Amino acid sequence: MAHVGENLLFFNFNQDFSCFSIGSRSGFSVFNCEQGTNSFTSGEGGTACAEMLFETSVLAIVGSGEQPSRSPRCLRLVDTRDGRTICQLSFPSAILRVRLNLLRLVVVLEAEAWIYDLAAPAPLQPINQVSTYPNPNGVCALSPNLTPSDHCYLAVPGLRELGEVCIYDVHRLSLVSSKRAHKHALSCLALNGDGTLLATVSEHCTVVHLFRLPQCDSVNSFRRGKTRARAYSLVFSLDGSMICLACSAGVYVFRLDQQQAPPSSLARFVPTFVSTLLEPASYFAFVRLRRPDLPHLSAINQTNSQILVVSGDGFFYKYHLDSMGGGECRLLKEYSLLERTPDQGTTKLL
Repeated sequence: MAHVGENLLFFNFNQDFSCFSIGSRSGFSVFNCEQGTNSFTSGEGGTACAEMLFETSVLAIVGSGEQPSRSPRCLRLVDTRDGRTICQLSFPSAILRVRLNLLRLVVVLEAEAWIYDLAAPAPLQPINQVSTYPNPNGVCALSPNLTPSDHCYLAVPGLRELGEVCIYDVHRLSLVSSKRAHKHALSCLALNGDGTLLATVSEHCTVVHLFRLPQCDSVNSFRRGKTRARAYSLVFSLDGSMICLACSAGVYVFRLDQQQAPPSSLARFVPTFVSTLLEPASYFAFVRLRRPDLPHLSAINQTNSQILVVSGDGFFYKYHLDSMGGGECRLLKEYSLLERTPDQGTTKLL
């Protein structure tokens, strides 16, 4: 799991963007998005992953490998209320990504994803393994499965060719569909709340493609820009009306009801799908970050009124989002996630 900053090794939002967790060389912490306050801290050592399960006390913890007891090949499900380890799982190679919903635990390695049933008694046993295209960044998406009627889908890079995405029903343990979404390697994937939409972005990070599930039919495309950038995160808003992309060029918001740009005079002479690729809609709103070169993650809050950004500089930012007019989002508040002690030249978790 790649380090995201000098002091922070990991950060991610929970499934409904009400909280986020961070990992550092000293441990991990959980913060509340509304107040920007620390709700839990553990100083147990280098943490490369601290994935949350909504607002519950259950977290999936992976060590950074900086101490012998903190192997990056070992995952622990812990209950932060009493510090109890619910179960411990070991893998043949380093864990690159962990995803949770109310039904499933997904652990992504470089060439496969392991799927577990969270309702099964401990010790957990894998109920399925999915092979993927070489996936050194652990690219994947798991639908939140917010209600019993929602699809429980997993999206991972396909095995057959570069840029292919495969959708698996991890409830019924079956392949749903596959699609070559991009010519280049996939960089980020996102599924909306009920698992009916998939968003994808490649390593070039110029265009976001939108597909309707389960057939993976193309719905729309959105243009971020023409120059390459590095994508860090891609998420739907909780109501599924917007997509938020964090990349090395900043943060961009796309509205799903945006119409694609009017086709050029040439477009009427080429097939419709070609015109779609040539004329993607542009972004609706954007954020200029203080340090866009540092890794960061973004999300849209539950009321679609703010952009939330956790950055590798050790700060949590809130920006105002005009959900009707769009445009540049203005900074509202910033919160430090690390306690700095200049006299010692060190930092520690708050």
